[in-house]
Amino acid sequence: MRRQVNHWFRYGLLLPMTLSQAMAAEIVLDEAVYDREAQRLRISAWVQGETAGPISSVELIDGTSPLAPTTREWAPQPEWPVCYLLMTDTSLSMRNFFSVQVIPLLKALVAEKNEWHRYAIGGFDAGLTVLQDFTEDPAPLLAAIDRLELKGQRTELFRSSLQGLDELKNCDGYRRILVLVSDGDAEDLPGAYGPNDVIQAAQNAKISVVSLGVKDSIEQQNLRRLAESTGGRYSLYRAGMPLTELGAEFFQRTDTGLRLTIDRDALPDRVNDLYLEVSLVDGQSLKKPLDLNIPDRQAETSSAANVEYFSPILLAFVAVLLLILIMLIVKRRKRVLEPITPQQPESVSETHTPSTDDSLPKAQLRHSSGQVFLIDRRSIRIGALDDNDVVIDDPTVSRYQAIIDFKDGVYYLTDRGATNPSMVNGQAESHCRLQSGDVIQFGRWQAVFEEL
Repeated sequence: MRRQVNHWFRYGLLLPMTLSQAMAAEIVLDEAVYDREAQRLRISAWVQGETAGPISSVELIDGTSPLAPTTREWAPQPEWPVCYLLMTDTSLSMRNFFSVQVIPLLKALVAEKNEWHRYAIGGFDAGLTVLQDFTEDPAPLLAAIDRLELKGQRTELFRSSLQGLDELKNCDGYRRILVLVSDGDAEDLPGAYGPNDVIQAAQNAKISVVSLGVKDSIEQQNLRRLAESTGGRYSLYRAGMPLTELGAEFFQRTDTGLRLTIDRDALPDRVNDLYLEVSLVDGQSLKKPLDLNIPDRQAETSSAANVEYFSPILLAFVAVLLLILIMLIVKRRKRVLEPITPQQPESVSETHTPSTDDSLPKAQLRHSSGQVFLIDRRSIRIGALDDNDVVIDDPTVSRYQAIIDFKDGVYYLTDRGATNPSMVNGQAESHCRLQSGDVIQFGRWQAVFEEL
């Protein structure tokens, strides 16, 4: 069922947050491990911070030498999945591009859709019509694309874009992106809406605009300006461009996380100064040193060779010992010996005291029901989904609620942009130090933090 969206007000002007006021973007490592058995380095990370944006490129560098990863894939920031509103111009000015370019383009983007992305489909001319609300299921999205049709006499690009931004606000807890597929024509009434209205509203709502133009004309400046002023990007789709490639690039450049692996053979003989360098689409360049104990290639090869040949040698040695033992037993049976009271071997009692590391966290969350959640690692992810370290079965707890970190003997709680903010002793906290006895509340779920 179609739903006509009306937008009859302007967005209020707010002063944008400056870069110095915003939390700087940084690389957060989820995993950086060298697997000695598989001889492979695994890295997963994401970019966070108020100034964080989509990743444009990733380099793994040793000293000054770039390395070639064995596998590389893009991923969403774990606690911030993505909502896309794909809205296409359905005015008659698109008649030369609609069936041969626009519809195949939209279907290709849905075909490249990752399972964590939510999509909505809409068409606009004098206003926006939403044909399919936000869903992760590609089937209704493809059905909605088939229902798109040309019908409008005029294109009110800016008014329709404002309506699209308003729709995206319903995706609370998601990173939100408005996708415009258009020839760039803007026939908004004089004095009604303009590009500045869309840019200001998108900045205030922290929504990026991705513009996909279908006609190489001067009107493309409208699409380019909306994208570049909101942290998005602009692309001109030309006839004959491989749609699957455009789709893949589209998703890669809007993700803020990555996973990569690199085999030992692709690493230098001796790893000295390994770090991760991530470039964002807004031009920022971030670096993260990787403090890993990766053995030299020669030492690792020798160790592997020793392991390979040690087992046969050991088996042969044991076989010889057994043969000698059997020969001695047979020989002793042939002799008449006086009875000898066998001496019992002295019992040696060893008490193994497990070593303790005072630098490791020893704390817990005690729920009011008596249930205890142990904090025994330096970083614990808390939320309602199963891929968290602490899983809380409560509808008021966000899927990715908070992180408790242990640094330099101190515990810190960081809110992960949850719908219901993380509360400590009755106060909403985005990042704070924890002390034993603090009362932590996520939605209606409440527990006491206790250091052991």
